[in-house]
Amino acid sequence: MSRVDYTLQVNTTSSYILWNNGGRFRWEELPGMAQVSPVKKCLIHDFNLDSYPDVILAGNDHTYDISTGYYDANKGVVLLSQNQRPLVDPVPPSKSGLLLHGMVESLLFMEGETPLIVAGFNRDKSQVFELTFK
Repeated sequence: MSRVDYTLQVNTTSSYILWNNGGRFRWEELPGMAQVSPVKKCLIHDFNLDSYPDVILAGNDHTYDISTGYYDANKGVVLLSQNQRPLVDPVPPSKSGLLLHGMVESLLFMEGETPLIVAGFNRDKSQVFELTFK
């Protein structure tokens, strides 16, 4: 058995979305609100009912040692599509009502008469948010 070694290079630590345009892939950097801490979970759904995908991003990381501190500035980022352009309208927690404190380990969208978003946190209680359209 032979050993294979790889040398990998990191060109960026930013969070991106990868668009598939008919087999041609295009990288697009996410807005600044999505760059403040690790993105670990996302939901993709047409939340604003405009026939274009919207995204909810969550994450944070509390696994680093005490000298580096927590990476937990992401309080839940909502990226809405607008005017037939996908993910151009970042909505902060103060406007979306989605406020996620802690290390998000699971994110679930439940469709139904009352759509719900359920966020599960490491070593903490889950939170449930009712999705309302205005």
